[in-house]
Amino acid sequence: IFFRVLSSFGMALQVSVDIMASANDKGTWNTAIERIQTYFGNIVNNASEPKFRRIKKANKIFEKDVSKCIGSEELLKAVGWADEGEFWVLPPDAPVEPLQEALRLFQVKAEDEEGDMKRQADRQRLLAMEKREQEEERKAQLSSQFSADKEARKDPNWKASVSAARNKAGGGDIARVSN
Repeated sequence: IFFRVLSSFGMALQVSVDIMASANDKGTWNTAIERIQTYFGNIVNNASEPKFRRIKKANKIFEKDVSKCIGSEELLKAVGWADEGEFWVLPPDAPVEPLQEALRLFQVKAEDEEGDMKRQADRQRLLAMEKREQEEERKAQLSSQFSADKEARKDPNWKASVSAARNKAGGGDIARVSN
């Protein structure tokens, strides 16, 4: 019987959670989910308590945290809540499994988000490491060139060669400004 209950609400629930996650900014999504988790958790933990099965739509906290979140109404409907004018009502005979499944989906989304953030941080760390390695390689090349030049200058027959900048300027004095 649990499978039949899940199959009847599962797709609508998954779609509404996906809409909420993608259509809202992260702050709105997180605030709405925290509030909804409280509502659903209260019902799961106190299934026979009727006070947890009614949410006044005009409640300031509900308006601020849940109503403004795109997809929240679809989520409530997907898990069995009914729109009864001024209230959202979860009927007394409504099963708690859809609420539990919603709570599980929220956890999965949170873990996915943490994984995405970790992958992004790992990617940034890798790019920074590659950049440091390139800088170290360039420093090593310059150091090698400086060392070779220092050794070459020890030779009594050493003469400075024409710089690339001087050659580019047509062989003139690159220290002098002229028109």
